[in-house]
Amino acid sequence: MTLFTVTVTTDGLLSFWTGLVLMIFSVITFICSRPYRGYTRTQFENFCNILAWFFVPACFVWIVAKAFV
Repeated sequence: MTLFTVTVTTDGLLSFWTGLVLMIFSVITFICSRPYRGYTRTQFENFCNILAWFFVPACFVWIVAKAFV
């Protein structure tokens, strides 16, 4: 029973850090993909921007869920 508890806790921490790293990466991607003055975005940057808008809230929800459950 103790071994099982440790495994669950380790898994929860791993998920927490994975979510946190993904969230930080998404925020950086979002900041980097913002257009500069007189500069149009490429298709790849648009894709990164959409990805960031999806990942940031998803990772936040994931972290909150892991913290409370």
